[in-house]
Amino acid sequence: MGLRSDAMEVDFAGWILSCFSNYKPEDLASLTQGLWTIWKARNDKLFNGKSQDSAVAIQNTLKYWTEWLEAHDTPHQGEEQNVAKVWTPPSMNHLKINIDAGWTGAMSTGFGLVARDHNSNMMVVASHMENTRYDPTVAEALGLRWSLFTIRDMDMEDVIIETDSLLVYKAMTTDRCKPAIEPIIQDCKQLSNMFPGISFSHVNKKANNAAHILVSLANEFPSNVWWENPPRAVAEAIFVDAFSTH
Repeated sequence: MGLRSDAMEVDFAGWILSCFSNYKPEDLASLTQGLWTIWKARNDKLFNGKSQDSAVAIQNTLKYWTEWLEAHDTPHQGEEQNVAKVWTPPSMNHLKINIDAGWTGAMSTGFGLVARDHNSNMMVVASHMENTRYDPTVAEALGLRWSLFTIRDMDMEDVIIETDSLLVYKAMTTDRCKPAIEPIIQDCKQLSNMFPGISFSHVNKKANNAAHILVSLANEFPSNVWWENPPRAVAEAIFVDAFSTH
């Protein structure tokens, strides 16, 4: 997991004390979660005869830690109430990019992107699928990175990236980032520097419906870009969004 200590030759107590004196709080949290995961794997081996690959143990560590953070990451007072529940168009000369990610099958993850202008007109729609079932938070972060690469290749500049993932939004707009997605978020922040007029917004899932539908269609359209005539379900969602703004 990338955690190291200079006290590797001493007993466990000395090693753990060295870790606690040198690591940042988020590293200590990952370490503690890792030790608990190792303990669970040890018990599973001892009592159930089941061996666990170390890579799986690390993956489980990150998964459990992310779930714990999500369960305890309650919004500040009034924060959730202020989240938009209806899609709204961007200001003139800007494009709003709604993005989403999620599981599309037993072993696949889909990504969706919808770009619209200030008149609610669709500029581009894109979908993508990867044959890996990522942790949900990791999937949302990877979806953001994919979206940034996609709009970069389309020469879009003044954009608002809108996501229903509060964790990804906070990771991009504050210093709060979970260890499981930190490398991906660093990539995203570097990519975002290429856009002179980029900003990020967090919305309710209801205001992100068009992008969500694209995720559900990713198996059918694993790598597609539409400049016009998108899938009917997406076109209908875009129409409903536009109608709700008037």
